Amino acid sequence: MIRALLDLNVRVKLLLLNQSEEKTSSVELKERLEAHYNSINLTVEVRRHPNYSEKGKKKTRIQTLLAKIQERLDKLRYEDALINNKQALPENFEKLVKDQLGTGNYDLVWFNYMKMMPSNLPKGRTRVIVDMHDMQSARIKADVLPTLPKLRRAKFLKVFTNSEIKSLNKCDLAISISPIETKAIEDIYKPKAKVVTLKATDDPRFGYSRKRTHDISFIGSNSAPNVDGLVWFIEQVLPIVAASLPRTRFLIQGNVTRGKIVKGAISNSPHRQMIKQQGFVESLASVYAESKVMICPIRYGTGMKIKVVEAMAYGKAIVGTSIAFEGIDTSEGLVCHDDAEAFAESVIELIRNEESRRTAEKAAALTFANQHSYKSLIESIRDDVLAAKEVS
Repeated sequence: MIRALLDLNVRVKLLLLNQSEEKTSSVELKERLEAHYNSINLTVEVRRHPNYSEKGKKKTRIQTLLAKIQERLDKLRYEDALINNKQALPENFEKLVKDQLGTGNYDLVWFNYMKMMPSNLPKGRTRVIVDMHDMQSARIKADVLPTLPKLRRAKFLKVFTNSEIKSLNKCDLAISISPIETKAIEDIYKPKAKVVTLKATDDPRFGYSRKRTHDISFIGSNSAPNVDGLVWFIEQVLPIVAASLPRTRFLIQGNVTRGKIVKGAISNSPHRQMIKQQGFVESLASVYAESKVMICPIRYGTGMKIKVVEAMAYGKAIVGTSIAFEGIDTSEGLVCHDDAEAFAESVIELIRNEESRRTAEKAAALTFANQHSYKSLIESIRDDVLAAKEVS
């Protein structure tokens, strides 16, 4: 997104909350980003999440007690249920955002995720845009509520949803990642803001490798939808594949294997010898190049599935569920099945038959080029986001 704005000659000041690289200083992160984009139109300012500063610090008993009391009060008042609670939007970063907008120097402010948006923005001429990614209340309902005490769940969801709608109604424009998500937001939330779709994009990475180490590959994080889908594949689909192709090599790439549920499914599988687990790698390029078939077996979840778009960017044969392809045009021939047997039969066919695999690879490449290329992103931002008002 940043590169697209820069290529459209928009001057950008990037405010970044560092909550993923604890060992990287704010100065180092700023310099790395400015060097990466290499544009005179970009400046970067970074704040570290306070969690990093607190780690390793010894607290007195009184400090520990006060922190616990504050945490308890926040829960009693359901302040932890707000979309932009103190953990999501710490005070140091909220102050930075407000101070910058208070100068009145910006035509447009673009929040990546609603949780980064302060509740009380300085009034002015600045247009407010929020990238929703998906309806966060749906994610809370699926992933967070089950971890809460039952008595808190109903009110927690209500408070969260109301705060999401309230924040949305303070925006001039909201961005969704798929047409289906856009319609859901409009139908359920009925926002005052206009909602536009900017589909997930990537750079084309088409290539070919004769070395195909993996017959099937799954790439994913340890999110609940990934865990559920992967377990379903291991328990319901893989046995069917194994019956026809007992020497199939199945790679699971990413930290999805860290949890007990996936570990249990793998250890209990009679076909565990077919499964290879691989953690962090510097680049996924070799994983894609050495894989015959990519799978996305998720059965629930909102928004567009980024790993599907990434697999299309590499021009890979993909087998996915209807949820995996939600918001993606499958008319070029992407292989979509929700039934375990049909899913397995398609995987088997693509492993066995090179011609079928080439056809599936072509369908992925065409879908990517037509719907998810960087060029299409540039056009969408120019026509749907910036056209209403010139931004400098």
